[in-house]
Amino acid sequence: MGDQPPAPIVIRKKLPVDDKAKGGAWKIALADMMTAMMAFFLVLWLISSSDTETLKGIADHFKVPKIAVTRIKSGTDGVFEGQTNPLSGITKDGGNSQNTELDLMNKSEANVDSDRLLTNSIPNEMTKSLEIDQEHFEKLELEISERISSDPELSLLKDQVQFIREKEGLRIQIIDEVDSPMFDLGTSTLLPKPSRFIREISPMIMKIPNKIIVRGHTDSHKYANDGSRNNWILSMERAEATRKLLEASGIDRGRFVKVVGVADVDPYISKDLYDARNRRINIILKYMDE
Repeated sequence: MGDQPPAPIVIRKKLPVDDKAKGGAWKIALADMMTAMMAFFLVLWLISSSDTETLKGIADHFKVPKIAVTRIKSGTDGVFEGQTNPLSGITKDGGNSQNTELDLMNKSEANVDSDRLLTNSIPNEMTKSLEIDQEHFEKLELEISERISSDPELSLLKDQVQFIREKEGLRIQIIDEVDSPMFDLGTSTLLPKPSRFIREISPMIMKIPNKIIVRGHTDSHKYANDGSRNNWILSMERAEATRKLLEASGIDRGRFVKVVGVADVDPYISKDLYDARNRRINIILKYMDE
């Protein structure tokens, strides 16, 4: 008995229980995967069992419903120092880098390649409508340009009239100059030279059917009165005075869809809010599909 080796000592250690292994998170992930697979195979079955007309209708439902036109970088040559390419969508007004009105709307698109249109998934009739608009706008720009160039009095306005292609359509912008204002100071009374210009271009605008927006802008000079008037009222009154003259010159009242005054919130010369060029009138011919 004394020669027997001592009995081994066995030490048992209990490992900590992994609570995560007993969780059910994997079951949720598996259920989500099985649901997604079931939905996928259900879609495949529906497609395989549908006829051609049904599939075509589904495809048509997801087509782009509206024309998307990119703005295009334009040069500054020509009578108006900012006249655009017929398929353009943006120009720098008179080559002026301070034109924040365009910067606000087109800042991210000012360097798009020339003569480029996005026509993917656009129905043929919409593409055709766009082409007709571009043709009309090109002819209108050319006609107004020639009219100004051939008239000694109107030619004095050549640096004040600009054409801009934008998202809404063609914008004819008439800008004030210190020595050549459009309105009497602080009023909505059109002066003779800009009045004649609007009367001259009205028959040209009448030739195309596009709807019209008239927008008025002012500089930041304040009224020295009791506060009953301000630049919002003045810009609206000037826009309405322009609309009335267009209508009196033969343009049908039903073509006007908006007359708006925006005061001095969208300056042409952002570095000097009191610059006379911030006072301007925009006559916008909308795209037909808008």
